[in-house]
Amino acid sequence: MTSIKRILHKQKRPPKEDGEMITAYRDGQVTARTKRRAIGYTESAEKASNVQGVVAGDVVIHGLDGFAGAIGSAEVDGVCSPVYHVCQTASNSDSDCISRLLRILAVTGYLQTFTSSTRERAFDFRNWELFGSIQIPLLSCEEQARIGSQIRALRPLKEVVTASQLLAAEHRRTLITAVVTGQLDVPENAV
Repeated sequence: MTSIKRILHKQKRPPKEDGEMITAYRDGQVTARTKRRAIGYTESAEKASNVQGVVAGDVVIHGLDGFAGAIGSAEVDGVCSPVYHVCQTASNSDSDCISRLLRILAVTGYLQTFTSSTRERAFDFRNWELFGSIQIPLLSCEEQARIGSQIRALRPLKEVVTASQLLAAEHRRTLITAVVTGQLDVPENAV
């Protein structure tokens, strides 16, 4: 076992002027908001002085939603609010492996045991000293590299599945529209 802060080094990067807003989603994806959806975000930090820089490959942990899985390896460069911990891995550590390990520890409830609150929405890991002191399993560099390689190999498959889901949803909408507008006749026994 080792503490989180021994394998992750918190960064305090200045933001890039034209950096896209990055979000850590509860499914573990950390990417630009424009790649997921355009609306529905709380704009807690819109001024450049209230954001921090993110570099692709950083481990990004949401200080309030990390307990629910909002932890991952950044897919793109950008900026995020100060409520996030933006970290680089220690030398010879794999960011994809470490971020996946932390996410698994979050969604299985392990990280919740280190919070002082019993209310789910009150879990607060914005304090880096508190969060960084949590003990987690220590994997060898070789094991991290193997796991990280497997995670990276799955990313293209995830993109294909996501594209297929979007296409299927579009076909469904088109089919429903055709039936409702009378462009497509549905036999009575098909309903």
